[in-house]
Amino acid sequence: REFQKYELKLFETYKDRKLAYHLSRLAVQLGPKYYTVLLKLPKDFVIDLIKIFLIEPSCWRMRGENSVGIVFVESNQDGGPKFSDAERNDVCDEILDGLAWLAEEQPYGNLTWVFDFQFIKINVANGNNDSNESYWRDPAMGQVSYNGHTYTAGWAGVAEYREDMRLTNISRHGFVIFVTPYGNSWHAYAGGGRVTLAKRNNWGGWGINTIDTITAHEVGHLYGS
Repeated sequence: REFQKYELKLFETYKDRKLAYHLSRLAVQLGPKYYTVLLKLPKDFVIDLIKIFLIEPSCWRMRGENSVGIVFVESNQDGGPKFSDAERNDVCDEILDGLAWLAEEQPYGNLTWVFDFQFIKINVANGNNDSNESYWRDPAMGQVSYNGHTYTAGWAGVAEYREDMRLTNISRHGFVIFVTPYGNSWHAYAGGGRVTLAKRNNWGGWGINTIDTITAHEVGHLYGS
């Protein structure tokens, strides 16, 4: 009740519901003696203050709010690698189910996910089972657009996108899940704030109905498991 009452005061002051919510979260971290102070600051300063105090922790812990960009990468060429509508929907549902399972398994961490969905078509020829992901990932990142931002068509763009999601949502962490039917050197792996899920050999021989388990497994690696 105290949190809700203070959040309402912040909303009445700054006329921004999302800012009020995140600022009230910051107030809880700082303590009651800062409640009055945070009601008297210029709005622009408050936004910068939140960004400073909520820098991404260096140690990834599976708790709190986390931002997830789910980026489907397909071909726009005739005969190029594509998902059917049904397949794309099924894969998406499987990913969400895997992340929901992780949240259920962490009941004391208030683990939640905030999603951004990107459906990218690229004019790139298909590779094979020996291909490095950069040949499809980099041009795809060059087409990602989030909250008015566009990105470098390379690995640096992945980090930029992650941080933009994290700061927009004031999340603890942000990561990207790339999903593709393009030829790729392996079907599932994680690192550097990203998970890659490729249709290689029918999702590594496991099939589409196991993508929830694969997702939970690979996302767990991002958090150190």
